[in-house]
Amino acid sequence: MDVICRIAMGQKGSKMFTDDKVERVDKERAVAEEDMKDPTDFIDLFLDARAEQDFDNHAEFTKMGVHVTKQLTREEIAAQCFIFLLAGFDTTANSLAYITYLLAKNPDVQRNIQEEVDQYCDLETISYETLAAMTYLDCSIKEGLRMYPTANIANSRRCMKSTTLGDVEIHEGEYVLADTFTLHYDPEIWGEDANEFRPERWMNADRPIAAWLSFGLGPRQCIGMRLAQMEEKLVLAHLLKRYDIVATNDTEDELTLKGSMTVAPTSVTVQLRHRKLVS
Repeated sequence: MDVICRIAMGQKGSKMFTDDKVERVDKERAVAEEDMKDPTDFIDLFLDARAEQDFDNHAEFTKMGVHVTKQLTREEIAAQCFIFLLAGFDTTANSLAYITYLLAKNPDVQRNIQEEVDQYCDLETISYETLAAMTYLDCSIKEGLRMYPTANIANSRRCMKSTTLGDVEIHEGEYVLADTFTLHYDPEIWGEDANEFRPERWMNADRPIAAWLSFGLGPRQCIGMRLAQMEEKLVLAHLLKRYDIVATNDTEDELTLKGSMTVAPTSVTVQLRHRKLVS
């Protein structure tokens, strides 16, 4: 864990970590191939994909009219491993920073979550079924991700074939990026209170599926979405079961954001106070 925490996310350190991990696992598989059992993690699955007979024969297929080889390279495997690391560590940590800030600024919402947590959770274990049942917590996390989408640039797509959209020409190889922040604050979609943190807007909501792009959309939607959401729910459930998140005199009036591939706050200042639980 110490190694992961020292990684400079999105930079050279991350690439070195993933490249080294893939190379090491690949060598271990080569040594123990005869005793190989079913895949045990994502790296095993990726290496299996590279090793399948049709991939070794450079089988090809057509996607959106573009000829593509199916074989995965070592670099592609390392890149996918990095995405899992990013989804499970960096962006989730940033999302938790945002949501703690929002809860400190909105104590009424925090109390509603705590009432739900107290109803469903004990202090020792919180099961998957318990997390799935806590709908207000789920709505609060989605609302936090609406207001502060962490992987804004992940919604970019490369044009595979030159095309024209309206009066705009997009050439093969060019990238198109969705403006997530503008979309997430559009009053025509989210109402005139789009600048407010209001989890209730997610209850029985009827809006276009593309109105919320915190994890992207379609077949290339973030593969770590469910992992990230489950991590956030679990952390917040344990945290709010034991503590109140309180704004202080040093708590930021507005967050200052930084980053490119992922968007993070420069700082979040809140205080944790032990709750007085009534048995």
